[in-house]
Amino acid sequence: LEAETGEINPTLPSQMSHQNKAEHFVLRSFTEG
Repeated sequence: LEAETGEINPTLPSQMSHQNKAEHFVLRSFTEG
């Protein structure tokens, strides 16, 4: 939901949204092992 809201939110810069998404992906892959 956080990633989706970031993308939908026009106020946040695309850079921040992209970085957050990348971070989430890394964390997710790391947790999955």
